Amino acid sequence: FPAMEGLGVAQTPHEQLAQDFLGYLQANPDIMAGVRSFQNQHRTEFFDLPISGEHKLRYTEIYAEFINMLDARVGIFLATHNRTEQEFHDALVICQATASPFWTPFEVLVDRTDYQKFAERLANDVCLCCGGRFQPENGDPNDPHVLV
Repeated sequence: FPAMEGLGVAQTPHEQLAQDFLGYLQANPDIMAGVRSFQNQHRTEFFDLPISGEHKLRYTEIYAEFINMLDARVGIFLATHNRTEQEFHDALVICQATASPFWTPFEVLVDRTDYQKFAERLANDVCLCCGGRFQPENGDPNDPHVLV
């Protein structure tokens, strides 16, 4: 996720909720570490992703695991901030509709929760956290996607 620097000060309650969530992500680096670990664990399964046609059932199973992982972390945030999923959803929709600078980091999140984009990112070794080139952990030197 992009850093919060440069976003300014939240001007509305919706922006404040978005800002609080970004602060939660920064205060809990294990969340992004978990996303990177998840990608590291499952990335090679997507290297044979077809350009068109039917995808393997395993791809959708992995995607469901990813969404469940994200949902659990969002749920913890909402519980600790005494907010509901609907309030969170509304905050994101309003930030997007008003072109709030707080929408930009969430656009990254929404993009990662689209199955097709998720699958393409894993197949092309695009980092789910930052959108840059994914750098595998303890990569296999025979893996053509490992950066040397």
